[in-house]
Amino acid sequence: DGTKKLPFWDFALGVETARGELNQAKTAHGEEQKRCDECNHLAEMFEFPEYMVEANGVLETVENDLLNMAKLWDVADDCRGYFSEAREWLWVDVDAATLEEHTRVLQKRVTTLPKGVRWSNAFDGLKLAVKNFLATCPLISSLRNPSMRPRHWDDLMQKTMKPDFVPPYQNRDLRLGELLEMNLHEYSEAVEEI
Repeated sequence: DGTKKLPFWDFALGVETARGELNQAKTAHGEEQKRCDECNHLAEMFEFPEYMVEANGVLETVENDLLNMAKLWDVADDCRGYFSEAREWLWVDVDAATLEEHTRVLQKRVTTLPKGVRWSNAFDGLKLAVKNFLATCPLISSLRNPSMRPRHWDDLMQKTMKPDFVPPYQNRDLRLGELLEMNLHEYSEAVEEI
């Protein structure tokens, strides 16, 4: 199936580019649908509608694929928007429980996407992005613990190999995004030990 090779199935494409590619595919599909409708009319006139069953089925499958991928990229856009917003939060204002709760809602939206998109790289990339963000939430909660001391932050910087990170006890304007750049989900055991 030719549509399965179109670029919008790839997560690396990004939301805007994928939507542009989807719009081009929808336009091409609309043109094919018009041609098919004309053929359907002729097939009905000459009493051979059965010859159009396969073509109609293919166009319906393509239409469903396009609609389902539009849903996927809508969810991806919502995830990107929420993650971008959260990155701008001041560390002192972060509510880890709310962050985790909202991310779980996004994860549910990802896992309930139609089966027809689950084979794709776009689905896998989106699922992984949400999974990694969700895995970071309990770590953020741990790091928000009042018992965190400068030595703990120093230990975290060493274990994550981020010596240039400026911890919250030195940076009152620390944003959550600066902490997320440490890729905490990759060091979950180390963070839990701290």
